[in-house]
Amino acid sequence: MRRAPPMDPPPPPFRFRRRLLAVMLLAGLIPLALLGALAQGVLERVLSISIAPVEDVLDACPTS
Repeated sequence: MRRAPPMDPPPPPFRFRRRLLAVMLLAGLIPLALLGALAQGVLERVLSISIAPVEDVLDACPTS
C-alpha cells in the first residue's frame, strides 16, 4: 500500500508578500539613507574647515 505524498501548504497571499517586500526594502534602505545624511553632514563640516592657519605654520617653517 502506497501513501499519498504530503501536501505542501498553500503559498502566502499576494497582499502579504507585497507587504513583506515593502517592509524588507524599507528595513534595508532606511539605514542607508541615515548613513548618507550623516556622511553628508560630516563631509560638509570637514570641507568647511579653513586651512589658512596650517598654511601660516608651513610658511613659517624653515626649509632646508
